Amino acid sequence: MSLFTELRRISQDWSMRIHRAKNILFPQSWGEEKWLEFCKALCLFIQEKGTNWSQDDKLYWDLRCQLHDGGNLVCQVEQDGHEKISLAVVQTGGFVESGQSYVWLLAELGKDGKFLKDPYFVDGIWKEAFLIFLLPRHKQAAFFLSAFKETTSPLSVEPPSEAHNHSSYLID
Repeated sequence: MSLFTELRRISQDWSMRIHRAKNILFPQSWGEEKWLEFCKALCLFIQEKGTNWSQDDKLYWDLRCQLHDGGNLVCQVEQDGHEKISLAVVQTGGFVESGQSYVWLLAELGKDGKFLKDPYFVDGIWKEAFLIFLLPRHKQAAFFLSAFKETTSPLSVEPPSEAHNHSSYLID
């Protein structure tokens, strides 16, 4: 392998790492459609994984997550019949003073699946944390892959040449 090829490989690798770091430091802002899709998926996730109860003809779901930096993320869904669903994501503890909470997301969805009023949201790593759970497993590392492609020609089915014995590279 030539030195030039190896330098191009290292350059490409670091270029990808810098691109990923830039996306983390300066994430693309979501429009209303993306937030709507995220809120619906988050509601379903909370309903599936959280505890539930009913009170005054309303259904409630609650899911709490402990944060690495201290504190808890409290996620709640309230369903008022078939009229509306309210979603709240709030942090207690951590950087939040005792007895107070920090609101990350508040949204109300109508029976048509649209926002009833403008949602309130604060972009943060909480969103990326939930995206890991919400995305299909094969898309969770999508920052390395842009898309899958079909091959234009059939792959060779012939066995590799016996010139090189690659079994010596295997680790026991």
